[in-house]
Amino acid sequence: MSRAEKQRRRIRRKARGRQSPQNQWALAGNERAPRGIVFLNYDVTAEKLVVPAEADPGLDRMSDDDHRTLYKQLIEDPPIAIERLKSLLEDFPDSRTLRNWLSVAYSSAGDNGGAEREARVLYERHPDYLFAKLTVAQFCLQRGDIAEFEAIFEKKFDLKLMYPERDLFHISEYLGLARLMVEYYLRIKQHSAAQISFNMMEEIAPDHPLTEQARIVMVGSVLLRSIKGLARDVLRKATLR
Repeated sequence: MSRAEKQRRRIRRKARGRQSPQNQWALAGNERAPRGIVFLNYDVTAEKLVVPAEADPGLDRMSDDDHRTLYKQLIEDPPIAIERLKSLLEDFPDSRTLRNWLSVAYSSAGDNGGAEREARVLYERHPDYLFAKLTVAQFCLQRGDIAEFEAIFEKKFDLKLMYPERDLFHISEYLGLARLMVEYYLRIKQHSAAQISFNMMEEIAPDHPLTEQARIVMVGSVLLRSIKGLARDVLRKATLR
């Protein structure tokens, strides 16, 4: 059995019958949350996943070596990646993956304006594409625009709710959404929901970079709340003197 298949089975075993953070949040009675019972009734895999509805000629016509090289350049040499992706997009302007990678390359180069511009172009052209939603939603969180964040997902914060026709998702899709939900829940002060999302990420992929990002966000939130609590205690004691 391959390592990826073992991971897939481990993920399925841990997810089966587990309520999603959205469901637990709804059952807690929060007025923002959609009502209804929602379960993680899908599988997550680390293997390459082909979704027929998301066929991408721009990517499909690249060799595996070119694919790997370009993907590596997104982080290690973003200026080169940006030029290559711009050239490729002239031939394949509707390529979802290539434009998503262009946004990532701009971000790696420190050009957040370029990253958001390309992300929004992608989202406008392919509003149902998960990675377009995730990238634009991340910029919304950075600005504190909770209303637009919720509108992007139509308050459906679970992969199965967004894509009911699918029963299998790639681990990058699951972790990408979960990472955003950790920060979102913290921003609206739903700390228990954030902890649930983070716990699932740690169970499924404890060493993944997205899990590490979520861990940093969680630790930062705990420290901030501790500092605020300490400041309140100091202020309260000072007013009692």
